[in-house]
This record gives sequence, structure tokens and C-alpha cells, in this order.
Amino acid sequence: QQLQERQLEPTFVIKMMNAGRWAASAGLVLVAGASVAAAVRMPWQSGDVDLEEEVAALAQPYDQQDLMALVVTAFVALIAGIQVAPNKSILSDFVKEMAGTVLMVVCTFAPGPLFGHLGISTEWPMHMLGVIVADKTMGGPHVNPGVTISMFVWGQVNLVQAIVIILAQLVGAVISFPLLQAMLNPFEATVGGPSFDATTTPLKDGFANEFAGFALLMAGIFGLCCTALGQRYYIKQSLLAGVIRFVIYFFGVSGPAINPALGTVWAFYDSGNLPRDTEHYIVYWLPPAPAGAAPASPKASPPPKASPPACRIGIGGVQASASASASASASASA
Repeated sequence: QQLQERQLEPTFVIKMMNAGRWAASAGLVLVAGASVAAAVRMPWQSGDVDLEEEVAALAQPYDQQDLMALVVTAFVALIAGIQVAPNKSILSDFVKEMAGTVLMVVCTFAPGPLFGHLGISTEWPMHMLGVIVADKTMGGPHVNPGVTISMFVWGQVNLVQAIVIILAQLVGAVISFPLLQAMLNPFEATVGGPSFDATTTPLKDGFANEFAGFALLMAGIFGLCCTALGQRYYIKQSLLAGVIRFVIYFFGVSGPAINPALGTVWAFYDSGNLPRDTEHYIVYWLPPAPAGAAPASPKASPPPKASPPACRIGIGGVQASASASASASASASA
């Protein structure tokens, strides 16, 4: 049926879509090239590389005890998950989420310090391309604990998978911020992140800000991607990147993070210690639970004779797959 509908489309529409794909692909190459250029210009090029020193430099911003506690917890959970659910893709999920989070932070946090001085006409399109690069390259990881919670409610991942995935996202975020800063150093740019000061901003405002921002993100994910638009990848992904920019622009009270892992790990990177204050977790971890679960709840119990559409959640949202199987993998943003 989709093939028949496509054959009925005017020729010029198909040509315009192909041109759009070529333009998007060229944009992806430009973003990747900028990242490679940053890496090539790193200070270690002029001398011998001491891998141990470079790894130690990446870990330097963090308190060693807090860092070890997080990493050990993640890998213990990974090993336990493999034992508890040997038939599930626990290891591949862990690697995909960790690597996906690193790529997501590098691609979406770099445009601000690199292109922010040129205005939104340059920064926003570069951020949009970053969203597409990260999602397309990694095949749609969640990279967001709130989205993972939504997928758990939807029934796309079980509890063991959800725990391992969230811990992998935290480990990936821990790696990504110092790595990105090392890439920005040659350009004399500084990475920034979401923050909330409970001494100057009422707690209820921070909570409401993250709740509304994440609710809009999830509305964009399910509204744009679990519909016919999900088949138009670059259109869907560009619109979703626009939703993300809208949330960032209008919901700045708490950053916004719209991603608990980024909110917590940025505080870890910025201060050197994992947050100990309850207010931080109320603002960054509590809102995504109901905001993420709400849109997924109606999908948790499909009618007996009708399978839900197969959707793949990526950093930018759900990507509808060609299959209508209920067992298709779900992966996502933010």
C-alpha cells in the first residue's frame, strides 16, 4: 500500500525529497568533519601520547570515590543483568547506550560554544544536524533515562534492561563532558550544561520547568514519530530537533536538562561530586517519571488482535519501522 501511494506522488515531490536527503547527508558530513578537525588539532598531536595520562585527564574533574562508585555499580548491574536475563541483549544494550550518550553529548553540546556567537541562524541548524548525526549513527539509543522509563511502561524493555540502560547512560555522560571539553580546548571554547540553584529559584518552579519541558519532548516523540511522519526520517528528525530547541529556549529555569542523566552528570562534572541534595533529584529525576510514563501507558496494553506499530525510539524520537511487529526494538532522546 505504501509503495502504491509513493508511485502516485508527483515526480517533482520525489525529486525534492531526494534533494533534501542529499542536503541532509552533506550536513552530516560537515558536522563529522568539524569533530574530526577538533580532534586533529588537540594538543597531544605535537608530542608522544601517554594513554594513561590522557585517561587520567578525562577523569580529573570527578571525585575519585564518587566516580568509582558509579562505574562499579554500572558494571556490577551489567554482569548481574547478563546472568539474570541471558536471553536478552543486555551487553549490546549497555554498549549502545553508553556510546550513544557520548556521541549525543558531543554532537548536541558542541554547537553552542562553537557557533553560539554567530546567532541562532547558525547554532540551531548545527544543533539540528547534531541530533540527526547522533541518532542516525548509533541506530536510535534511548540516551535518556526518562525515555527508558517510558519504554519500560510501554513494555518494550523489562526492568533489568531498564536499570542497565540507565546506568550505561550515566557512564556515557561521565565520559562525554571531559572528552568534549578536550575537543573544544583548541578553539578556546567551554562546554556548558544545565543547572538549578535551589537558593535562588523555588523548588516548585524547577520541578514544573522540567516536567513541562520533558512532557513537550515526549509529546514530540510520540506525536511526530509514531505517526506517518515517522516514515520520513529527515523531516521527522528535523521537526523533533525543533521541538528540543523550543524547550531549551523557553524552559531555561532548570537548564533545562530534559534528561536526568545529563542533569546529574553535569552537576558531577561541574562541582566534582555527585549531587547530595534532595532538591537536585526532585527537579531532574522526579518529573520525567510521570511525564514519560503518561504517553506510553495507553500503549502498554494493546488490543488482543491488534499489535502496536513497531517504533524505534532514537535520540530525536521514535522512528517507525517498516515492520508492524509488536516485538520490534524501541530506542530514544533528548
